[in-house]
Amino acid sequence: MKNKFLKGLMASFGLVISSISNAALIYGSDPINFGNPLTVFDTETGTTTNLGSSVWNLALAFDSNNSLFGINNTSLYSVDLNNGSTSLIANGAWGGFSESATFDLNNNLLTATSTGLYSVNTSNAATTFLGAFVGHNTYDGISVATTSVDTILGTYSAGTIFGVDSGNIYVIDPNTLVSTFLMSGPASETIAFDAEGNLYGNDYNNGYYQLDLVNQNHSFLGGSGHFGSAVYGAYSNQVDVPEPSTLTIFALGLMGLASRKIKKHV
Repeated sequence: MKNKFLKGLMASFGLVISSISNAALIYGSDPINFGNPLTVFDTETGTTTNLGSSVWNLALAFDSNNSLFGINNTSLYSVDLNNGSTSLIANGAWGGFSESATFDLNNNLLTATSTGLYSVNTSNAATTFLGAFVGHNTYDGISVATTSVDTILGTYSAGTIFGVDSGNIYVIDPNTLVSTFLMSGPASETIAFDAEGNLYGNDYNNGYYQLDLVNQNHSFLGGSGHFGSAVYGAYSNQVDVPEPSTLTIFALGLMGLASRKIKKHV
């Protein structure tokens, strides 16, 4: 009786821990297959799920509430995670063709075009020009790191912008928009960080990669040609969650209650 109760208690606690850490789910806009479907790629299993038809050539980004937005050269959309359907929020004017989208740490939607970096209001698509890029001036994809990131050039703080153009990865200062070359890789379309600082990228023809910014290397994960990558839960580290010590205290408290219950039945 005692062993069964404690084993059940610890199994329940283990289930809570395992639910905190999940494989990355990368959402992408597929420009190759008929109907331009919205897809989700599971980095653990290497499988891609087609969620349904979407708008052609959408750059995708999750905000801090895990709401998915899509942007192209003319319009801003909200995207339904269940079926891939899009709802037009508004048309906008961000000075050029947009293939990239990301949210900064203040939950502002950013998009990069041939003329520079813009902030886009997700309620009405009102646009603010933040400035022209310096050093390298165009990007196929950008992503804001939501935690500190180790690279071959050193550690960059949360809020730093990373960009990709023709497979080359750059670090972009969010204040000056000055870029620094970091590495070359296979990710020729878009890049996206997860909440732990892992960077994923894809190319138009092959699929998804995980990029090693310290050793300037990469690992092929699978999938097919996509762009517009966005990682679900990328901003989860900005939300208050129980510290490990708090979880431990909680578990010990439960075990204490269990011990009292067992003694009453002895």
